[in-house]
Amino acid sequence: MIVNLYSGFSKRINSTKLPTGTPTQKDGTLRNECSITTPEIEFKTMGSVCPCDFCYAYIPKFKRYYFITDWVAKSGIWTCRMTEDYLASWKTNIGNTNAYIERCTAESDPYIVDTYYLTNVDTVNSTVVINSQYYNVSTNQGCFIVGVIEHTDSSSSQVGGAVTYYVLTPAECRGMVAYLTGDQFITDAGFPPVASITQQIQHDTAKLMVNPMEFIVSCIWFPFPTNYFASASAPTQQIRVGYWSVDTSFATGKLVTEDHIKIITGCTIPDHPQVTRGKYLNFAPYTRLSIEMPPFGLIPIDPSFRSNGDILRLEINIDALTGKARLIVNMIDDATDPNYNKYVITESEGMIGCPVQLAQVRNDLINAGVETFLTGASTLSMSNWFSGGKETIQHAKNALDSLLPQVKTDGESGSRLFTKIPPVLNVQQILLSPEDIEEVGRPLFDKRVINTLTSGYVKCIEATVDYPCYDSEKEIIHTYMMNGFYWE
Repeated sequence: MIVNLYSGFSKRINSTKLPTGTPTQKDGTLRNECSITTPEIEFKTMGSVCPCDFCYAYIPKFKRYYFITDWVAKSGIWTCRMTEDYLASWKTNIGNTNAYIERCTAESDPYIVDTYYLTNVDTVNSTVVINSQYYNVSTNQGCFIVGVIEHTDSSSSQVGGAVTYYVLTPAECRGMVAYLTGDQFITDAGFPPVASITQQIQHDTAKLMVNPMEFIVSCIWFPFPTNYFASASAPTQQIRVGYWSVDTSFATGKLVTEDHIKIITGCTIPDHPQVTRGKYLNFAPYTRLSIEMPPFGLIPIDPSFRSNGDILRLEINIDALTGKARLIVNMIDDATDPNYNKYVITESEGMIGCPVQLAQVRNDLINAGVETFLTGASTLSMSNWFSGGKETIQHAKNALDSLLPQVKTDGESGSRLFTKIPPVLNVQQILLSPEDIEEVGRPLFDKRVINTLTSGYVKCIEATVDYPCYDSEKEIIHTYMMNGFYWE
């Protein structure tokens, strides 16, 4: 019986690897009472060849490969003891098997969680700065949207119904307030310039009685330029407040044409440091995400939405008339995807606009009249208030001076703190212990014809071993395939 003996050939016991190179052929005799799977072959002569050089064999008559387990010498005859290499002997049949594979070196599904490895106590913490159009905007920047009630009917400016809204730069807003609270406004309102004590009293009285600030119903600061709410090419015009118009040398403004604006920003979510081992590491529990987005607070992000893409899209819708804003968070794979609304992760509300307190003068004409009457004007009326004797007029002026305008506040003060905190994406990533893909592969969980795979580890969940071999061989081959073998 011809036996091909191989020297210098090594392989794993659970491998389909076949020997290469030219074998040494020897003629041997099959010993009595031995099996085909564990044969014993006697060689009467080995010539100058040392049997210890050979550890692998192939018997063409049996069509099987064998591991040589031992050489035994007795009376000058060498006996070779062998055990069948089942995976090599039936490599062709194994390669043609369409098996359901659990783990594999050649292929894997990156979204299947690999629980083979333990997590490490080390956590990688990082932040991604989100581009913000309102971060670090100074108080001298931005714009004010002022809502006023005016006496004219200008339907084109009535974006807020009965209230007309103007968008002003900070300088224009300061100029408007300076005019409405200054002497120039009193003079423009019909009171003569101050040249005498009588005219001074008239000015002081007018300040108590005439208050254009009462017609300003809202004033909100936004950290955006004026062209967000009115076209840059739109003409400026005179501001009308109540029954009066603001002197254009002090301030002009533009009518608000955009009562709602939309700001879109976002960032790309970084991959897990070990993502080459599988995309599943970008998901919980290996990755945690949260957005710190003032003024909307700290918002946790469910990493399971990562399957939609790795682009975090943040849409901020802002009401120009109230300053309220709504944040909509999406996760997409294409920033130009028109169907981004299908992937809404969460929504939150906050205040982008900062309401500014409005100072209003409270008129106390009754007490003013009482005080003036008690100072000596026994028969004082509005007609002779300004035409009485010098003493009475002086007492009246003193009374008015003592009744300085009492200021109260109206509206709600907002906070600009959100412009000082940069919006960021917080990322926490838990690391896994080192992997050994060559020895244990990665999860696949899919059917494959084994010979379509490149070499490497293969572990099957199930495989049909219906090869033309003995039952004992089938059982052993099946066990190897279930416990893991190396396709080589």
